[in-house]
Amino acid sequence: MGLLIDAFMLGLTFAKLSRPRERGKTVMFSEYAVIAPRDGKMCLMLRIGDVRKSQIVDASVRMQLFRTHTTKEGKEIPFHQEDLKVCYDWRDPDNDFRNKLFLLLPLVVIHIIDENSPFYDVTPQMLQRSDFEVVVVLDGVVEATGLNTQPKSSYLSSEILWGYDFCNTLEKSQFSEKGFYHADFSRLNDIHVVETPRCSPREYYRQKQQEEA
Repeated sequence: MGLLIDAFMLGLTFAKLSRPRERGKTVMFSEYAVIAPRDGKMCLMLRIGDVRKSQIVDASVRMQLFRTHTTKEGKEIPFHQEDLKVCYDWRDPDNDFRNKLFLLLPLVVIHIIDENSPFYDVTPQMLQRSDFEVVVVLDGVVEATGLNTQPKSSYLSSEILWGYDFCNTLEKSQFSEKGFYHADFSRLNDIHVVETPRCSPREYYRQKQQEEA
């Protein structure tokens, strides 16, 4: 009986010390989100990284836009919530596992700005004057305890940079000939300027169609 009580108390202590909230603090979100083209698609991007070696199992990400919305009837909704479609592979954004993440390395999460996106008609000037917030939530299970964790972050319009992309965080290590790479988490927020049109995604796609015609 004493051994059973000791084992039970040890389990409670371990679960208390390994709280999902504390595990969520090891997940890093990039300081800024960026907008830039990738393979001819305008993309809203942010980066997520997990600094712990133990992985978050069955991780998935979702992105939501909060802004003021006025209906066709004239009713103003001050805190309208809208889901944004996210993926990690901009070439195949419609696959069934587009928002399932494998956080082995820092990963860029992408929202493709197409005709269904609320950013379809947004220009850089409009972005600076807009009043909204993009909330990103990562859902997953802590590998060591089996408990759920839900780290999150958000980006205001002033924290979304037009015409930038993320720098590479992978470096070849001294064991690179054996297939080993080093992820430099200190570069998680590093960005660089990329050539990006200063027009709305709608106009960008229209110009590309004219060039290809």
